[in-house]
Amino acid sequence: MTRTAITTILLSFLLFISCNTRSKIEGAWIESYTHYFDEDSIAHRGFKGDEVFLKFTSDSITCLNFEILKNYKKIDTVVSYKLKDGKIILANDSLNGFDIKIEKDSMILSTVVNEQKRNIIFKKLPEQPTRIEWNPTGKMYTDEFDGELRYVDFINDSILYMNDAYRDVNMFYWQVKHLDGYTFLVLQTPMDTTEVVLINAVQKDEVYATIYNENNDTIIFKKYDESTKKRSQLFGTWNLHYIEEIKKETDSFSVPISKNTLEKLEIRKDSITIFNKPFTYPSTWKYYQNRNQVLLFDEEKLIHIVKISKDSLVLEMNLSEYEQYNKRFVFTRE
Repeated sequence: MTRTAITTILLSFLLFISCNTRSKIEGAWIESYTHYFDEDSIAHRGFKGDEVFLKFTSDSITCLNFEILKNYKKIDTVVSYKLKDGKIILANDSLNGFDIKIEKDSMILSTVVNEQKRNIIFKKLPEQPTRIEWNPTGKMYTDEFDGELRYVDFINDSILYMNDAYRDVNMFYWQVKHLDGYTFLVLQTPMDTTEVVLINAVQKDEVYATIYNENNDTIIFKKYDESTKKRSQLFGTWNLHYIEEIKKETDSFSVPISKNTLEKLEIRKDSITIFNKPFTYPSTWKYYQNRNQVLLFDEEKLIHIVKISKDSLVLEMNLSEYEQYNKRFVFTRE
């Protein structure tokens, strides 16, 4: 859903609700996910864009978004409403467009856009908000989500990198925002998708939080200390000797350019450059000593150092955007 769509909808909808429902909607809500329905009335998960915060009081609705990038439009709107003849009247005007349904901790707003039905699902936040003071800048944490251990590196006051133990890496812009007494960790990708995490408590080196999705998942960020001093043994120019396939690709197809066909690596203290004629790809990097891994920031790739000696270097990595599995690259020092 676009950043302006929710505001447009909020200011132009008619809710058919009972007085009993009114008491249920009072409180704070956060946008969770969207379902689109095809012509066979089968629901499909919608694209996740901006997340929206709604606060219902007895006579007003506050609508806010969680923008943290300056080029995105900020939403901050308060609309008065009242009940009349079983309808909610917004700003002294009765308009149409939305139905509402309350199910346990969810509020479902239903509408039709371009002849397609969609449901926007909001989840209710705790009645008593808690303001948490937490600044993770420069710190590393682990968490577990969907059974996968993830590493979260808040490299500065606006960017973090998240990766699993294998190779998937994602960059996010981040900010801790205080909103109506609640504390949120807001994650925003360069592709304009937003993930909002409610911070519930900070206890010593653990941060307890909730992601408001279908299951309202609870996650625990555990502070993780690791040396990031770069190994000077890595510095130099390394020529590719050969590549070993660890696991055969299930789908084979050719691409014009793959960084897995590189010819050599040049590793310096402040950059790693991939040479793949006629192109070169420089990237800043960070070394994680405990895991013996290198994170290429610009490539958003994780490299595992299998073995290093005076004249040879063995890396396990996958620099391609099109191939599935890591390969083992054997280099010799130039």
